[in-house]
Amino acid sequence: MTRSLYDYPLYYDIAFSRDVAPEISFFGQCLAQWAQCESSRALELGCGPAYHSESLARTGYEMIALDSNPTMIEYASQRLGDQAENITFIQGDMRDFDLSEKVDLVVCMLASVALILTLDDMIAHFEAVARNLNEGGLYIMEISHPRDLFTNSGNRPTAPGWQAHRGQISINMQWGEASDPVDPIREVHSWKVTAEIKDSSHSRTLQYTEEQAIWTRQEIEAAARLAGGLEIVAWYGAFDTNQTLNNSRWSWRMIPVLRRIS
Repeated sequence: MTRSLYDYPLYYDIAFSRDVAPEISFFGQCLAQWAQCESSRALELGCGPAYHSESLARTGYEMIALDSNPTMIEYASQRLGDQAENITFIQGDMRDFDLSEKVDLVVCMLASVALILTLDDMIAHFEAVARNLNEGGLYIMEISHPRDLFTNSGNRPTAPGWQAHRGQISINMQWGEASDPVDPIREVHSWKVTAEIKDSSHSRTLQYTEEQAIWTRQEIEAAARLAGGLEIVAWYGAFDTNQTLNNSRWSWRMIPVLRRIS
């Protein structure tokens, strides 16, 4: 079986490490504007190294970090060490999960939700979020802007290649190529991912294909409506409540904000 970067949590952490402070600030602005309940308990779906759980826990949240990969869950817990005292780590599927206690905020960042490939699974995902979210609480999703994924849609606003370093480890990432296929029937983009990894003892190259669904605004709206229990209260194109979702270059992500209704 071909292994992905996600099967090597340390390398994934180095490749995708970033300052999430703007996103945490954005969550706060959304809560202030759209939430209809107090917010003290939150869930991060597809948590990976748990950057957002770490930052939200520091602000006083009781956090739950959920990921399907047990190796990543173990890595995130070890990475945070004593800082993980306010974080409960759970291995689970974002399409079907049940928490022991409901939360007031759910977040799913870095387009992780694009790994949900079918409408039925997206409906199941929204149903799971709704039954674990307190009334008036928010679900904030970060999804790729559709123009990044459709064929012949113009220049991408985000670079498909980058370099990352930590200590003696360096990683050269290439996320996608011009020839990557798009299946217009399934609405799935197949990304060719290459990670060239060098550290003090050895070098390796990981090359694999990652399928991601092309979710549009209309499809997200339809899935939420069919699932029930959630209403979409806002659409943003960046981690900025002044930037609506549109086709301008300043709108580089698709970020729906959903609220739990009775």
